[in-house]
Amino acid sequence: MKKIMSLSKNITLLVLLAVALQSCRVLNSSRMFKAPKDYPYVGITDTVAQEYRFSVNDRYSFQMYTNDGFRLIDMSSIENGASNSQAIQGYNITFLIDGEGMAKMPVIGRVKIAGKTPRETELFLEDIYSKDYKRPFINVVALNKRVFVFNGTGSTGKVVTLLSNNTRLIEVLAEAGGITTTGKAYQIKIIRGDYNKPEVIKIDLSNIETVTQANMIMQNGDIVYVDARPQYIANIATQVIPITALLSSLITLVALFRFIK
Repeated sequence: MKKIMSLSKNITLLVLLAVALQSCRVLNSSRMFKAPKDYPYVGITDTVAQEYRFSVNDRYSFQMYTNDGFRLIDMSSIENGASNSQAIQGYNITFLIDGEGMAKMPVIGRVKIAGKTPRETELFLEDIYSKDYKRPFINVVALNKRVFVFNGTGSTGKVVTLLSNNTRLIEVLAEAGGITTTGKAYQIKIIRGDYNKPEVIKIDLSNIETVTQANMIMQNGDIVYVDARPQYIANIATQVIPITALLSSLITLVALFRFIK
């Protein structure tokens, strides 16, 4: 009996030692983008929305009408009912910009799109299509503008599409469901630019005095990360309970083996 107790004690000590060695990872297993206390954060500088420019692998929608888009506002056509409602929509097609910055367009073939803003693309295509169509009216919409939001829960993340060039931080957070009960409103990181050498902006939305920070304009590819409060008890329980169950089973098996022997 003493041997069983001694063995049980040794197994328990080994398990507790393993848990202690893994404690940091257990308590912060889902935490991302941890920064040292002296990390050089960047201040909020963008007060004017930046026009989005297309790049390789971007997608955009394309609509074209002739006669300067007259059909869009031709009220007489609406009186004809559903037969014309489909015609009013025109053609809405999605195109991909390839690795060379080119997109293959109807009739005109491959053209250079990368580096242009949606408005510049509209004017560029209108000029080309005007050779074959009467006063073309073109609408181009970027489909790849997005922000990645992690709102304070380890298993929760959302990709938010930027529908305009002046989408604000508060809009993005609202679209992602707000800040969760475990999130730190006073510790929000905005990771921006080249991920190999990003700029990191620290945001505090915990009080009314810093509410102006919520007005920050989002840019394509931004990562919005809300730090979460560690859930010590829940995390430890999740890791320890299975180990405790295994330990109990081992002790029972050892005791049974000794009893039979």
